[in-house]
Amino acid sequence: MDLEDIKDNWLKYLLITIVIIILIVGLIIATLQEPKVKSTVIEYKGAGPGYIDVKLTMKVENPNIIGGILRDLQADVYKGNSYVGPASADGDYDVAAMDTNTVIVTLRVYNPQNTVAPGNWGAVGTASIEIWGQTFDINFDTR
Repeated sequence: MDLEDIKDNWLKYLLITIVIIILIVGLIIATLQEPKVKSTVIEYKGAGPGYIDVKLTMKVENPNIIGGILRDLQADVYKGNSYVGPASADGDYDVAAMDTNTVIVTLRVYNPQNTVAPGNWGAVGTASIEIWGQTFDINFDTR
């Protein structure tokens, strides 16, 4: 076996390894499943000039072998049946693989309305969870 044979064999093994890696990555991406919101609870957290904060606790089930990140959360906040205002959350929240995760998010409502309305707090919205480049938009409703 001379140097040229070793070089040819090395290139063959490298190409085979690259093809196998591409197939495995493609298989993982093809089998990604949408995470699910199992339950949500919303509570009043605090207020400041021109805004209120509410705490949203979500149980998110991620059935995938790869963890994800909750990157965007948009919601409409209610007090009883009265609309309080739109809210969003900043930051990235980890969603572990093959587990039900408790994700606690602070939603800020600017220029709130109807905060003295009777009833419990509620929110309807969408959480975007990114797993390996795929984004899943998960709806939730706490009312």
